Amino acid sequence: MSLPERPEAELAAAPPETEGEIERLRKAVRALETRFHEIVGGIEAIAWEADAATWQFTFVSPAAERILGYPVHEWRGSRTFWVDHLHPEDREASVELCRAATASGQDHELEYRMIAADGRAVWLRDLVRVVTDAQERPVFLRGILIDITARKEAEEALRKNAARYRLLLERLPAVVWTTDRNLRFTSSEGKALAAMGLAPDQVVGETLFEFFDTSDPDFLPIARHRQALAGETVDYEIEWRGRIFLTHVEPLRDESGAVSGTIGVAQDVTESSSMREQFRHAQKMEAVGRLAGGVAHDFNNLITAITGYTELALRTLHARDPLRQRLEGIRRASERATALAGQLLAFSRKRVVQPGAVDLSEVVAGMGDLLARLIGEDVELVSNLEPGLGRVRADRGEIEQVIANLAVNARDAMPSGGKLVLSTRGVVLDEVPARVHLGVPAGRYALLAVSDTGVGMDPSTRAHLFEPDFPTKEPGKGTGLGLATVYGIVKQCGGGVRVDSEPGKGSTFQIYLPLAGEARPEETTPLPGEVTDRATETVLLVEDEELVRAVVHDALAQQGYDMLVATGGAEAIELAANGSRPIHLLVTDMVMPQMGGRELARRLSASRPGLRVLYMSGYADPAASGDGLLSPRAAYLQKPFTPDEIARKVREVLGAAPTL
Repeated sequence: MSLPERPEAELAAAPPETEGEIERLRKAVRALETRFHEIVGGIEAIAWEADAATWQFTFVSPAAERILGYPVHEWRGSRTFWVDHLHPEDREASVELCRAATASGQDHELEYRMIAADGRAVWLRDLVRVVTDAQERPVFLRGILIDITARKEAEEALRKNAARYRLLLERLPAVVWTTDRNLRFTSSEGKALAAMGLAPDQVVGETLFEFFDTSDPDFLPIARHRQALAGETVDYEIEWRGRIFLTHVEPLRDESGAVSGTIGVAQDVTESSSMREQFRHAQKMEAVGRLAGGVAHDFNNLITAITGYTELALRTLHARDPLRQRLEGIRRASERATALAGQLLAFSRKRVVQPGAVDLSEVVAGMGDLLARLIGEDVELVSNLEPGLGRVRADRGEIEQVIANLAVNARDAMPSGGKLVLSTRGVVLDEVPARVHLGVPAGRYALLAVSDTGVGMDPSTRAHLFEPDFPTKEPGKGTGLGLATVYGIVKQCGGGVRVDSEPGKGSTFQIYLPLAGEARPEETTPLPGEVTDRATETVLLVEDEELVRAVVHDALAQQGYDMLVATGGAEAIELAANGSRPIHLLVTDMVMPQMGGRELARRLSASRPGLRVLYMSGYADPAASGDGLLSPRAAYLQKPFTPDEIARKVREVLGAAPTL
């Protein structure tokens, strides 16, 4: 086919006198054909014509081969070429649309894919005109096929980007919004909207002034958006409706580059801010704890010496000696100092503990009478204890101290009386609440909750509650270490503490301790009574503090023990190597310069397999004793102690099997 069609029959039948005119017309037609082919051939689109009844192509422009790779004669050689090369997913719909439009004589357009000769799927836009005869019956279909693959790929890429953007908004705790130059919201979306009690685009149409309910142009978010309207990019942090948002705002520009509004992103960083604050608090507590532990260690050595010399002096005095009363006063003061040093050690988490399997419900139940005396008659004591709670790995005495300290704290918060409720139950902590709110791993925990109906606390007080330098009581009432001690003990057990309190609404302390699984409580051996028999064994005493060394030496020598004394690990090893007497017991401080007690015991036991060991210390430094924990079977005596206490402990250890 050529356009326009050539009336060859009419030209052949023309009379001779018109032959000149005919030739002129022929030249004109050929020129038009050439021009038509040049125009159609240069267009990057496929011009085509097909029979309306059979859909067989009668004309296809050369671009068909460039776009789809099939020669023109293949297009024109088959009635089913178009249908056969439609993409399978588009075939049915495209054929149905084209058939219906042709039957009704309506021009139409459609988009579909055809499979190219190289197997590619090519997107085409088909603009179709239906050519009818005098009776308006379809005769030809003529159209233009435009390659829109690039546009479709761009649309798909845009769709995927939009989907990724939507996914980010749905997953990230953030809000994205835009405003016009009047600071009126034009869009708002993001997951964090739900936490703010808002739906997507709910605020569209409101101004920032209306949203924040303010008329102050210097209000932080409004001031920052005004900076963005001036062309600046700004970042700021704001606390709003109990959440903390890290916010970024920048200019929104139109096609010409002019500022047409603002676009902002706010990320909810409440949890991460809480974790940063917990980290800073932990660093502070760790520093104070190291100081407290060092002070308590030295303090315990001094108390051991004072208590020891006092006890030894009392042994030499008769019952009516006037000096006894004064020495008894020194002993009572030493006992008070011992309790204070114990609190310092618990706070610093450097107290040596010998943990066992402890049931919190059993501990609370067993402290009923003691707690009743502690809190007084004006406070009602209520216990809600879960039976079969499971056991935690902890020192029973320290857990009792935690409960007692919390009970006393609750009592002091209820000066006019009230109710104290102690409850226990098992809980499972997921990752986020465990890490963010408690700083512990996810898992199964035993929960001890201590609730009072007292005066409560404001947020400022709660933030500093466990700091030893933060007063919660009047001067002269307590040491200020009660809650700090609770914090230290719980952390040493691998647990966490949470406090819920408001002024006038009481307080609830929640203690979470990791469950250790089912385990039988460890059996304890009762201490023997007063030591009366004269001892005959040889004891190697190793202690770097002179005063403590002298007191322990005198206390054991009075019992009849043959004493060998060293000031450190190296001297003790040399003494043992050069001596000819058997050594029955090593009594050693755990923390000493150059060589700790654990290392000394290992070395001496290597050459003396039956050697028994008794450890003593003001605290157990992790470098000397692992993580501050001794084997449950290891013999240990916490400083300060009295001469009678160490004598009984030595007798007990000598009567037991050797352990390290």
